Amino acid sequence: MFAIGLLVISSFSGLIVAFVDGSHNDQVSSCESGSLNLTDVSEGELQVCSDNEWLSVCGSSFQHASAAVSCRQLGYDSGYATNIFYSYDETESVYYRCTGQESSLANCSHRDASSCSRGIRIACVYKNESDPCSSGEMRLRGGATENEGRVELCTQSGVWSAVSYWNWGQADAVVACRQLGKVNHIAIPIRVYRTTVQPMEFGGYECQGTESS
Repeated sequence: MFAIGLLVISSFSGLIVAFVDGSHNDQVSSCESGSLNLTDVSEGELQVCSDNEWLSVCGSSFQHASAAVSCRQLGYDSGYATNIFYSYDETESVYYRCTGQESSLANCSHRDASSCSRGIRIACVYKNESDPCSSGEMRLRGGATENEGRVELCTQSGVWSAVSYWNWGQADAVVACRQLGKVNHIAIPIRVYRTTVQPMEFGGYECQGTESS
Protein backbone atom coordinates (compact mmCIF):
# COMPACT_ATOMS: atom_id res chain seq x y z
CA MET A 1 0.00 0.00 0.00
CA PHE A 2 1.22 3.48 -0.82
CA ALA A 3 0.55 6.47 1.43
CA ILE A 4 0.98 10.24 1.41
CA GLY A 5 1.96 12.47 4.33
CA LEU A 6 -0.45 15.11 5.55
CA LEU A 7 -0.13 17.92 8.03
CA VAL A 8 -2.66 19.64 10.26
CA ILE A 9 -1.66 22.82 12.00
CA SER A 10 -3.96 22.78 15.07
CA SER A 11 -5.72 19.74 16.49
CA PHE A 12 -5.84 17.91 13.15
CA SER A 13 -3.39 16.31 10.73
CA GLY A 14 -3.19 13.62 8.16
CA LEU A 15 -1.79 11.21 5.62
CA ILE A 16 -2.97 10.01 2.15
CA VAL A 17 -3.21 6.79 0.13
CA ALA A 18 -3.51 6.25 -3.64
CA PHE A 19 -4.57 3.35 -5.86
CA VAL A 20 -5.53 3.30 -9.56
CA ASP A 21 -5.68 0.29 -11.87
CA GLY A 22 -3.70 0.36 -15.11
CA SER A 23 -4.17 -1.69 -18.27
CA HIS A 24 -1.87 -4.20 -19.93
CA ASN A 25 -1.05 -4.69 -23.59
CA ASP A 26 1.67 -7.14 -24.59
CA GLN A 27 4.47 -5.60 -26.58
CA VAL A 28 7.32 -7.50 -28.17
CA SER A 29 10.01 -5.58 -30.06
CA SER A 30 13.73 -4.95 -30.15
CA CYS A 31 14.91 -2.42 -27.59
CA GLU A 32 17.94 -0.72 -26.11
CA SER A 33 19.16 -2.08 -22.79
CA GLY A 34 17.98 0.08 -19.88
CA SER A 35 15.21 1.81 -21.83
CA LEU A 36 11.69 1.83 -20.36
CA ASN A 37 8.23 1.24 -21.77
CA LEU A 38 4.63 1.64 -20.58
CA THR A 39 2.02 -0.81 -21.89
CA ASP A 40 -0.43 2.06 -22.40
CA VAL A 41 -0.16 5.80 -23.08
CA SER A 42 0.99 7.61 -19.90
CA GLU A 43 -0.23 4.80 -17.61
CA GLY A 44 0.27 1.06 -17.42
CA GLU A 45 2.67 -1.73 -16.58
CA LEU A 46 6.28 -0.54 -16.45
CA GLN A 47 8.75 -2.58 -18.51
CA VAL A 48 12.53 -2.38 -18.81
CA CYS A 49 14.69 -3.61 -21.70
CA SER A 50 17.23 -6.29 -20.83
CA ASP A 51 19.20 -8.21 -23.46
CA ASN A 52 16.93 -6.92 -26.24
CA GLU A 53 13.82 -8.12 -24.42
CA TRP A 54 11.07 -6.26 -22.56
CA LEU A 55 10.72 -7.48 -18.96
CA SER A 56 8.28 -6.36 -16.28
CA VAL A 57 9.95 -4.14 -13.68
CA CYS A 58 9.88 -5.81 -10.27
CA GLY A 59 7.18 -4.25 -8.08
CA SER A 60 8.73 -5.31 -4.78
CA SER A 61 10.20 -2.30 -2.91
CA PHE A 62 9.13 -0.03 -5.81
CA GLN A 63 7.94 3.33 -4.43
CA HIS A 64 6.44 6.57 -5.77
CA ALA A 65 9.87 8.20 -6.09
CA SER A 66 10.96 5.37 -8.38
CA ALA A 67 7.84 5.92 -10.48
CA ALA A 68 8.61 9.65 -10.77
CA VAL A 69 12.14 8.88 -11.97
CA SER A 70 10.80 6.35 -14.48
CA CYS A 71 8.30 8.86 -15.83
CA ARG A 72 10.96 11.53 -16.29
CA GLN A 73 13.08 8.98 -18.16
CA LEU A 74 10.06 8.41 -20.41
CA GLY A 75 9.77 12.15 -21.12
CA TYR A 76 7.09 13.15 -18.61
CA ASP A 77 7.45 15.63 -15.74
CA SER A 78 6.48 13.34 -12.86
CA GLY A 79 4.46 10.28 -11.92
CA TYR A 80 3.37 7.88 -9.22
CA ALA A 81 2.93 4.15 -8.61
CA THR A 82 -0.66 2.96 -8.92
CA ASN A 83 -0.54 -0.68 -7.86
CA ILE A 84 1.57 -3.81 -7.52
CA PHE A 85 0.27 -6.99 -9.15
CA TYR A 86 1.25 -10.61 -9.59
CA SER A 87 2.93 -10.87 -12.97
CA TYR A 88 2.54 -13.84 -15.28
CA ASP A 89 5.14 -12.39 -17.66
CA GLU A 90 8.89 -12.63 -17.23
CA THR A 91 9.96 -10.12 -14.60
CA GLU A 92 13.37 -8.52 -14.13
CA SER A 93 14.85 -9.78 -10.86
CA VAL A 94 16.08 -6.39 -9.66
CA TYR A 95 14.83 -4.33 -6.71
CA TYR A 96 14.93 -0.55 -7.34
CA ARG A 97 14.94 2.14 -4.67
CA CYS A 98 15.11 5.73 -5.97
CA THR A 99 15.38 8.98 -4.03
CA GLY A 100 13.42 10.82 -6.74
CA GLN A 101 16.34 12.94 -7.92
CA GLU A 102 17.92 10.45 -10.35
CA SER A 103 17.77 10.98 -14.12
CA SER A 104 16.99 7.35 -14.92
CA LEU A 105 15.93 4.14 -13.21
CA ALA A 106 19.36 2.63 -13.88
CA ASN A 107 20.94 5.35 -11.71
CA CYS A 108 18.81 4.41 -8.70
CA SER A 109 20.00 2.18 -5.92
CA HIS A 110 19.24 -1.39 -6.91
CA ARG A 111 20.11 -4.94 -6.03
CA ASP A 112 19.59 -8.32 -7.65
CA ALA A 113 16.84 -10.60 -6.40
CA SER A 114 16.71 -14.35 -6.74
CA SER A 115 13.26 -14.01 -8.28
CA CYS A 116 10.33 -11.59 -8.47
CA SER A 117 6.69 -12.43 -9.18
CA ARG A 118 5.27 -8.90 -8.84
CA GLY A 119 5.06 -6.22 -11.50
CA ILE A 120 4.31 -2.52 -11.07
CA ARG A 121 1.89 -0.15 -12.78
CA ILE A 122 2.57 3.57 -12.81
CA ALA A 123 0.90 6.74 -14.10
CA CYS A 124 2.90 9.59 -15.67
CA VAL A 125 1.90 13.26 -15.81
CA TYR A 126 2.98 16.55 -17.31
CA LYS A 127 3.08 19.68 -15.17
CA ASN A 128 -0.15 21.64 -14.93
CA GLU A 129 0.46 24.98 -16.64
CA SER A 130 -2.58 26.45 -14.85
CA ASP A 131 -1.13 25.53 -11.44
CA PRO A 132 2.57 26.55 -11.68
CA CYS A 133 5.07 26.34 -8.85
CA SER A 134 8.73 26.96 -8.07
CA SER A 135 11.06 24.14 -7.01
CA GLY A 136 10.96 23.66 -3.21
CA GLU A 137 7.75 25.64 -2.69
CA MET A 138 5.35 24.12 -0.14
CA ARG A 139 1.57 24.25 0.33
CA LEU A 140 -1.32 22.48 2.08
CA ARG A 141 -4.26 21.06 0.10
CA GLY A 142 -7.42 19.09 0.84
CA GLY A 143 -8.01 20.24 4.43
CA ALA A 144 -11.10 21.79 5.99
CA THR A 145 -9.22 25.03 6.76
CA GLU A 146 -6.09 26.80 5.52
CA ASN A 147 -4.24 25.42 8.54
CA GLU A 148 -4.59 21.74 7.66
CA GLY A 149 -4.25 19.49 4.64
CA ARG A 150 -2.03 17.34 2.49
CA VAL A 151 1.60 18.51 2.44
CA GLU A 152 2.76 19.18 -1.13
CA LEU A 153 6.16 20.26 -2.43
CA CYS A 154 7.04 21.56 -5.87
CA THR A 155 9.46 19.30 -7.75
CA GLN A 156 12.39 20.42 -9.90
CA SER A 157 10.13 19.80 -12.91
CA GLY A 158 7.51 22.25 -11.62
CA VAL A 159 4.95 19.63 -10.53
CA TRP A 160 3.12 19.70 -7.21
CA SER A 161 3.94 16.45 -5.43
CA ALA A 162 2.51 15.08 -2.17
CA VAL A 163 4.90 14.18 0.65
CA SER A 164 4.89 10.53 1.73
CA TYR A 165 3.98 9.74 5.31
CA TRP A 166 6.91 7.32 5.51
CA ASN A 167 9.11 8.33 8.46
CA TRP A 168 7.01 11.48 8.89
CA GLY A 169 6.97 12.65 12.50
CA GLN A 170 6.48 15.59 14.83
CA ALA A 171 9.83 17.21 13.99
CA ASP A 172 9.04 17.08 10.25
CA ALA A 173 5.64 18.69 10.88
CA VAL A 174 7.23 21.46 12.95
CA VAL A 175 9.68 22.27 10.13
CA ALA A 176 6.85 22.22 7.58
CA CYS A 177 4.87 24.67 9.72
CA ARG A 178 7.89 26.94 9.93
CA GLN A 179 8.41 26.87 6.16
CA LEU A 180 4.71 27.71 5.71
CA GLY A 181 5.04 30.68 8.06
CA LYS A 182 2.91 29.05 10.78
CA VAL A 183 5.46 29.58 13.55
CA ASN A 184 2.90 30.05 16.33
CA HIS A 185 0.90 26.92 15.51
CA ILE A 186 1.13 23.35 16.75
CA ALA A 187 1.68 20.63 14.12
CA ILE A 188 0.15 17.19 14.73
CA PRO A 189 0.25 14.58 11.91
CA ILE A 190 -2.68 12.25 12.66
CA ARG A 191 -5.62 12.04 10.30
CA VAL A 192 -5.73 10.14 6.98
CA TYR A 193 -6.91 11.53 3.64
CA ARG A 194 -7.18 9.56 0.40
CA THR A 195 -6.51 10.48 -3.21
CA THR A 196 -6.44 8.67 -6.56
CA VAL A 197 -4.33 10.99 -8.72
CA GLN A 198 -1.31 12.44 -6.97
CA PRO A 199 2.39 12.46 -7.88
CA MET A 200 4.51 11.73 -4.80
CA GLU A 201 8.26 12.21 -5.15
CA PHE A 202 9.18 13.17 -1.60
CA GLY A 203 9.45 11.15 1.59
CA GLY A 204 11.72 9.70 4.25
CA TYR A 205 12.61 13.02 5.86
CA GLU A 206 14.48 12.97 9.17
CA CYS A 207 14.16 16.53 10.44
CA GLN A 208 15.53 17.54 13.83
CA GLY A 209 12.88 20.24 14.23
CA THR A 210 15.27 23.20 14.09
CA GLU A 211 15.60 23.46 10.27
CA SER A 212 14.10 26.41 8.37
CA SER A 213 12.66 24.22 5.60
